Amino acid sequence: MQSSCLADPLKRVTRCKPWSSYCPQWRWAPHNSTQLMLNALRLMVPSIQMIEEEADRLTRLSACWTDEDGFKKTHTVKFGYEYNDEALAYHQGQWSQEHNCYIYVSARGNVHTCSAEQGDTYKRSRDEREVKYQQAHTRHHGAPDVEAVVVEASIVS
Repeated sequence: MQSSCLADPLKRVTRCKPWSSYCPQWRWAPHNSTQLMLNALRLMVPSIQMIEEEADRLTRLSACWTDEDGFKKTHTVKFGYEYNDEALAYHQGQWSQEHNCYIYVSARGNVHTCSAEQGDTYKRSRDEREVKYQQAHTRHHGAPDVEAVVVEASIVS
């Protein structure tokens, strides 16, 4: 006769009788509800890790889930931060004939570039702003002071 431990939930917890009989429902389980909750959370909540590597200047963000058998599933996102300041390159950088642009290398090793076209656009824009400023200044304050030189002329007949 087969054990009826599958049909009776109480027997599943207290084990099947006799002790030598096989009960497929009997597995090791945590002894309290806190352990049960922690095991369930371990399956749902990943361990998260963020590493910044200096060699390639990328940041790796990883989330790792461990299943009930101990196998890990890791998802990794790699990203980097790049910053280019054209104004910094134009004003403080050196002109590179080879690359046809202004290049500035900061103390941290960031390379800032400004193309020749952008540099020319900046020069034209700056000149136009200067002309507009002078025109507005003249309108507001009147004509600039001019020293008048009076020359006496005599008429010879």
